[in-house]
Amino acid sequence: MEKKNLIKQMLCFTLLLGIGTHIHAQSDSGFIPTDFQGYYFSPQNLGFATPQTAEFVQYGNTNVNYYNGLLDLDIPLFDYKDTAFELDMSIKYISDGFKPGRRPSMVGNNWILNVGGSITRNVMGNPDDIRQEQKSGLLAAIRDGQFKQYSKEDLLNLNIPHATKNRPYPETEYDMAPDIFDFNFGRHKGRFIIDNNGNAKCISGGGYRIDLSEMSMQDYSTINAPKRSVINITTPDGYLYSFGGGVSCLEYSIPNNPSKLRSRPVQITSWYLNSIKDDTRNQAVYFSYQTRLQKNKYHLFMNSYVTGIQWTYYKPDKNGYTKPTESRSINDKDTDHFLMEDKVYVPILKTISVEDIKIDFTTETFPVNFFGDSDGNDLIYLSGITMKQDLNILKSCKFDYQTSGRYFFLKKARLYDQSESPAVYSFDYDMSSALPDPLTTNVDHWGFWNGGYENIDNANTFFYDGNFEQRKAVNTGVAGCTMLKTITYPTKGEEKIDYEYNRYRHYLTKKTDFFAWDTNMATYDTPLGGVRVKHLTLHDPVTGKDRQRSFNYLDPATGMESGRTHELPRYRMPEESMNYGYYYYDYTENRNLRVYSISSNCMGRFNNISEYPIGYSYVTETFDDGSFCRYHFSSLANVPDNAELGDGYIKTPDNLHSRSFGYYQILDKALNYAPNDLAAFRGKLLFKTTYNNRYHKVAEEEYHYNVENKTADYEVSINTSTGVFLASKIFTVPCLLIQEKLTDENGVAILHNYEYNANGFVTEKETVNSNGDHVYLKY
Repeated sequence: MEKKNLIKQMLCFTLLLGIGTHIHAQSDSGFIPTDFQGYYFSPQNLGFATPQTAEFVQYGNTNVNYYNGLLDLDIPLFDYKDTAFELDMSIKYISDGFKPGRRPSMVGNNWILNVGGSITRNVMGNPDDIRQEQKSGLLAAIRDGQFKQYSKEDLLNLNIPHATKNRPYPETEYDMAPDIFDFNFGRHKGRFIIDNNGNAKCISGGGYRIDLSEMSMQDYSTINAPKRSVINITTPDGYLYSFGGGVSCLEYSIPNNPSKLRSRPVQITSWYLNSIKDDTRNQAVYFSYQTRLQKNKYHLFMNSYVTGIQWTYYKPDKNGYTKPTESRSINDKDTDHFLMEDKVYVPILKTISVEDIKIDFTTETFPVNFFGDSDGNDLIYLSGITMKQDLNILKSCKFDYQTSGRYFFLKKARLYDQSESPAVYSFDYDMSSALPDPLTTNVDHWGFWNGGYENIDNANTFFYDGNFEQRKAVNTGVAGCTMLKTITYPTKGEEKIDYEYNRYRHYLTKKTDFFAWDTNMATYDTPLGGVRVKHLTLHDPVTGKDRQRSFNYLDPATGMESGRTHELPRYRMPEESMNYGYYYYDYTENRNLRVYSISSNCMGRFNNISEYPIGYSYVTETFDDGSFCRYHFSSLANVPDNAELGDGYIKTPDNLHSRSFGYYQILDKALNYAPNDLAAFRGKLLFKTTYNNRYHKVAEEEYHYNVENKTADYEVSINTSTGVFLASKIFTVPCLLIQEKLTDENGVAILHNYEYNANGFVTEKETVNSNGDHVYLKY
């Protein structure tokens, strides 16, 4: 059987911002102890520098199921096939909503070009590959011989030394929080981490061999481009995929690092696919890129204050005289606005070469700068793709766009082959509103536009003009703005899409007396940013008839919305009372302080970075003849994140006598109160039940997964915040289907049971027929 490899992948423009932004408390009063700097307030930016990396991580090139309420639209462009390779190219639409700060990809707002592949990482702590004087990344420490071998039990229990030299608070000797790498290329999608031996460990199964030997260690720099870096993945069918190389194949960012904020280094975010090799046939596919600057900017507003009173108690002098007790008020406030800027250097695909076949990607630039800067036009668009054999054009496609302000939208895709006329896809959007500036501050909790046009650059105005809550609220009236409304296919058939705003009924809150989360039920169907699909209506130009599918997301047992989200976005840290005592030769000081902070960015993680903010555990799809299907998915209701707490360590600041926060509130304050992620087991289809238009059940599908073993294997991550350690688990068990049961309208059932090897491959399929016969198929 001939080996073939399907390469069907989104080309992302984007950077996933891996390191949080930390502010160090500044005080003119001088009353905060040295090792207390930055202890109170470390708001973390959870946005994305060029946000489509988020889509890459969340969606990849696979179908988006009903669980997220998102449109599944993938338009094929053309393909290449030979005896060794099969390359498919398409464009994919992401129907989540309109985010003003999200730069359009080179095929327009909310579209992604699916071709090639990449490895994208989410940085945890310090980047694994960055070498620095203190606290190098995990892989850099291993390569430099700093690493000490610890068992999982020792790591989980923090039986490790603390580094204190030249540091304001104890830390691990090097970064011990491994980054998480997501790869997506062709039919292959998964994630891996670097384990304590310096090897890549795939935490999604699949039998991939991941070679990091050419992944260079980067010297700490805030200005220099990274060195050559390559990651190689060999797939189970024997193909070798190489990612990265020189800077043209690396996506990296150079931050502006404003004063008062903790400096971040230049870091690689994505390694782009540069070649695919089939060594058995001595054939290869090569990808070439050009580097283009795609800036990202966003506002960061912060306010922190410390208020209280200081009492000075004097001791008697040598004559027995005691000075009267003195007191003074403390009122230290720090309010800042930062315009954050990352210079993001992005690989833009130029050519794909396979023997005598060359595929050229032609890009141009609209005469506009996305953020309105004066340093040149930077809104890149793909105008065409051409496949040639020698000088002969085999296939091509051209793209037309509609512009609005600093955004552009794919209007037509024209596909040319050997036929006389092109196949044309046309697209129409909801353009009923004037679009805001990309830096507008009128975005909701989840980054979607909520209808305003403000661009505030003053922190006091942003926080205290009385409109803060309204400014961050969801505006359901503009939820569908810029969304794709109509697709016209080459057959002249039309498909109309109707959306509605997302809604949730259940959300999570942290406990303060225990490491756990409570599930809360809202009293009404609460809006959440973005949209979900409500109707799909297909018009047949031959018959003149419409066929409609409708979707609702209600729990059929309760009639309530089934939408669930994680924690709700939070901007304020509760006020804490703290008492300090200082003892000197002839007097003592006592300081009773109240500490408070607020940020325009969410404090802490409120959902997993690779997981869509909302999931619907129940979805009903109704057809125009009255028949319908009901889907039930695993969700936070039955697969919550793991709340097993590893050991923790909190450095108590010197001279601190008492504080109002308990252990778990302190963890939360240090942004270290987070569960162990089990998102891989959510969004899985559990039941599909089909009914005819007389409400008679005609078929049922039931699916079971290895949920019982979901926490059986793990690696340990140790996150160090200012004075706070916490050991957590990264689970490495892939989600696998172990049983499916198919039942017809007569109650006749067929059961399929699956067994797997250590790489997640099926080794045996057992079929149990309704008469009790067993059939085994071994692989």
